[in-house]
Amino acid sequence: MARDAARRALQASLQSIPFEERELTSDHDLSFDHWVTAIMLSSRAFKLSFSARFTSRVARALVAAGLGQAPEEVKPALAHDNMGEFCNLTVGLCQNSLSLAHSSFTGMSLTTPKSTPSFDLGPEELRNLGRYSDKWLLVFGEHQFLCAFTVEVTDWEVFSTLKDADISKVCVSDGGEVDFL
Repeated sequence: MARDAARRALQASLQSIPFEERELTSDHDLSFDHWVTAIMLSSRAFKLSFSARFTSRVARALVAAGLGQAPEEVKPALAHDNMGEFCNLTVGLCQNSLSLAHSSFTGMSLTTPKSTPSFDLGPEELRNLGRYSDKWLLVFGEHQFLCAFTVEVTDWEVFSTLKDADISKVCVSDGGEVDFL
């Protein structure tokens, strides 16, 4: 669900620019200027955290692609705000899918995205980051960034009733009220 929501959020940003998803291998070099934007969705049954790990260069390239500008024309604050919007849209799509999947998922709380500079975790730490987690790369052109989510289930009775949600009916448009870059 989080992977599909991240793909859809990136599609909304890049529009018709192609991108791909790649698995994160244990020997992948993650040493670079590094930022993490994270957001959390929680209810009485679970806590889901989602993060995007990226370089400033990638964040600028993503905005530039969406606006049809050169990356050097994009201000850093706008680039980082856009990564927050990407995380917000991704988790919002997850929230909508969960609410469509089961009526018990009401009263979910969504935090605002928070961006912080970070150092990369090594391969061993990535493998052990949360028991219920996933990590993958989203790649467009020569740029890539890491996405990750972790779920901590607190009510297995409710969570076990989940079935695959039909997210084809979920709309990523806000009706034009907010510009998502």
